[in-house]
Amino acid sequence: MKAKQEAISDGLTGLMNRKGFDSALHQCLDTGPAEETCVMIADIDFFKKVNDSYGHLFGDKVIQAVARILKTVSGNLYTAARYGGEEFVLLLPHTSMDIAHEIAENIRRQVAAITIKNNVTQRLISNITISMGVTAYHPGESADSFITRADQALYTSKAQGRNQVTMLSGELAAA
Repeated sequence: MKAKQEAISDGLTGLMNRKGFDSALHQCLDTGPAEETCVMIADIDFFKKVNDSYGHLFGDKVIQAVARILKTVSGNLYTAARYGGEEFVLLLPHTSMDIAHEIAENIRRQVAAITIKNNVTQRLISNITISMGVTAYHPGESADSFITRADQALYTSKAQGRNQVTMLSGELAAA
């Protein structure tokens, strides 16, 4: 049982990893998702610059701080995961786009309020932000399409200046 849990958990954050999230997402969709199910993808803005400026150990602290916020917000209602690198994902069953937007904005504000001490310089660093994309499940669509649409919303947030939430309810834009 422990080995199975480790296989779907992220060692740095304690959140699910991508494999665990993908399994939870497929299980949700295969069992007939709730009438309203949303997914959000979040990416720490300028994370490479954080690592380059303050070091990888500090970058790990940033990832852990964001993960703590997601754990608190998700509680037992939602599924939070570290999707890879500095990217996180949250599955929100029984959640409308309006509520998902409120949750995403709450997360974004909490991340913007993070202050972390850099143990090398003893300075407090507080310029951490995230960009987020949120979308709602369309009955009959694949998990890949669902995630891709949330990812497209995330990239819209990044393209429009970062530190914001983009909602995408319609079909994917043509590539």
